[in-house]
Amino acid sequence: RFAMPRSGRHRRRSRSRSKWGRRERSQSARQSRANRDVYQVEVRNAINGDAYAKVSLSRGAKLVDLRFQVRLAAGTPPHTSLRFIGPNGDELTDASPIPEGELGVMLTSRQLLISGSSDGTAAMWDAVTGEWCASLIGHELSVMGVALSPDGSCVASASCDNTAMLWSVARSRWRLTLRGHRSAVLSVSFSADGSSLVTASSDRTARIWSAGSFGECWLALRGHKKDVSCACFSPDGNIVLTASEDCTSILWNATTGERIDTLHGHTGAINCAVFSPDGKKVATASRDRSVRIWDFDEGAVVCCRELREHTGEVFSVTFDSRGGRLASASADRSALIWDPTTGQCLAALRGHAGKVFCVAFSADGLLLATASSDLTAKVWDARTYKCCRTLEGHTA
Repeated sequence: RFAMPRSGRHRRRSRSRSKWGRRERSQSARQSRANRDVYQVEVRNAINGDAYAKVSLSRGAKLVDLRFQVRLAAGTPPHTSLRFIGPNGDELTDASPIPEGELGVMLTSRQLLISGSSDGTAAMWDAVTGEWCASLIGHELSVMGVALSPDGSCVASASCDNTAMLWSVARSRWRLTLRGHRSAVLSVSFSADGSSLVTASSDRTARIWSAGSFGECWLALRGHKKDVSCACFSPDGNIVLTASEDCTSILWNATTGERIDTLHGHTGAINCAVFSPDGKKVATASRDRSVRIWDFDEGAVVCCRELREHTGEVFSVTFDSRGGRLASASADRSALIWDPTTGQCLAALRGHAGKVFCVAFSADGLLLATASSDLTAKVWDARTYKCCRTLEGHTA
């Protein structure tokens, strides 16, 4: 056993205290620098001046960071959009630096965009800002189709797990599961009054459901010989239109389930079928690379135009809210805009790196959205046909 002289122990303690002192001073300096890199922003309602949220931001923060922190601090509902007003009265943009001090905020209803993915989730986005709002997680397999209720309060999703689900937009939570199909549910659509839904399934049926509290199945539509890929209501809710891999579309009485008429002409599976807003036309999209427009007036259905500009399978077709334009999405990685009266191709939207599976107009007709196998959705200006936003977040 050895004993260290007192002077040695004293020198060791001195060196130890010196080392800890340097470490404390270093930590203090780092903390001081960190404090200088963080600043406070107070957000007030731009209309009435009420305090809305107080957040801390790092130097160099972007608008997306400000939105996220304010939503977190204030508990902003997903269906509400945040627009920030700077001290000079101008609205902040993605390129704007976030000033220190006080900002104004304007709360507006969002233009929601809903997407579904093979990763088993649906997602809600702000179509104007491109901001992700919420993920809807509950399905066990791929989400094949999504729909937003006419009043914007509810999202419906269709899945390969044989179910459709209803979700509350305000709470971003599951509300109801619709069970009854014996195979994958490939599409879902609301009636114009939001009281009913119709689903299409690879079990060769379409089903009509109540959108109310219990989600009862009112009617099963049977008659197709292969998978039913799509189903939708007419604008007045009296007719259901279905599309199938058996190369036909069928019109059904939505109350009795009686078959009204069958549309023949496509030489490949029909992936999508929709009504025009006035209910007088039907458009169909097919694996045969064509889009067909049918006149549906006074009970007679006649193909009046065949559109053949796509070089790949056509997955989706839709009218704008006025019926003056038609958009189609294809495996050739493009979406095309058409005049449904003349059949003229008005524009081609290109930019996706994979097949374009779906296309949809906003309710006001000013925006257009496309979804692709490249795992992105794109928002386009429906007047200039230029891409405004690319939405990324899905993993499959």
